[in-house]
Amino acid sequence: MNIKEIKKETLYKGFLTYERHFFQQQHRDGSWTDTFSRELLIRRNAVAVLIHDPNTDTFLFTKQFRPGANYQNEPFIYEIVAGLIDDGESPLNAVKRETEEESGVSNIRDIQLICEHYPSCGSCTEKVYLYYAKADLSDVNTTGGCKSEDEFIDVILFNYEDMMKNFKDGLFKTSNSNIALFWFELQRKANIL
Repeated sequence: MNIKEIKKETLYKGFLTYERHFFQQQHRDGSWTDTFSRELLIRRNAVAVLIHDPNTDTFLFTKQFRPGANYQNEPFIYEIVAGLIDDGESPLNAVKRETEEESGVSNIRDIQLICEHYPSCGSCTEKVYLYYAKADLSDVNTTGGCKSEDEFIDVILFNYEDMMKNFKDGLFKTSNSNIALFWFELQRKANIL
């Protein structure tokens, strides 16, 4: 199977860009479909990180306003640290910057890539680089965020038992958080972490 992009139109350009793309797809018999269109949200790639203090078995989460969740009447979301990668920035540098911006934690170490994933590849270009990192969380502020971006973030620590109870109860509703917690639980059960 092959795909041909015929043309694209920019529908909106702001912080995000919205485009309409026109395609043809090849059938298995070699013939081509009629031209069809798909709308696409053009968004920079992002990072997210599950931060763990192995000395106290605590984990850092944030609670912040998320406009997409607000649309579903859930304006404030509990999640792991996450943010967009700046132009020219590596995912690893972005995860360090975002961690410091959102939580004030500047000492993450033993950073490990969990996976790369597309949270909504049917309509969005964003790829997320999902990480696990260790840090000393003994002196963490309860607030964070980048004031120039109007971020007002609550920083919350959960011990392992409370984190897993909240996970099972559905408190964490982002794919980044849920993938990271499934991954961590598998590592824990295999006695890796």
